[in-house]
Amino acid sequence: MSKKKIKYNNLTSNAVILQNVSDMTYILKELLANAIKFTKSDVAFLSPYIITKHIKRFDYYIIDLDNIPKSIDLSISIP
Repeated sequence: MSKKKIKYNNLTSNAVILQNVSDMTYILKELLANAIKFTKSDVAFLSPYIITKHIKRFDYYIIDLDNIPKSIDLSISIP
C-alpha cells in the first residue's frame, strides 16, 4: 500500500472518530438536558459502532465544501 493511501486512511479514520465523539457528546448532553441521569460506568458501555453502521468503508463520498458544520463542543460533565 502506498504512503498516500495509508495517510488517507489515517485521516479518514480520525475524521470518523471525531464525528463519533461529537455525536455521542451531543446525545449525552441531550439526555442531561432532559433530566435523564447516567454515570461514567454507563458511558463506558457505549459503543461507537452502534452509530457508525451506516458508514460505507469502501465507497465514494460526495464532499460538499459549502456545507459548514456547526462547531464542536466536546465538554461534558458526567456525574
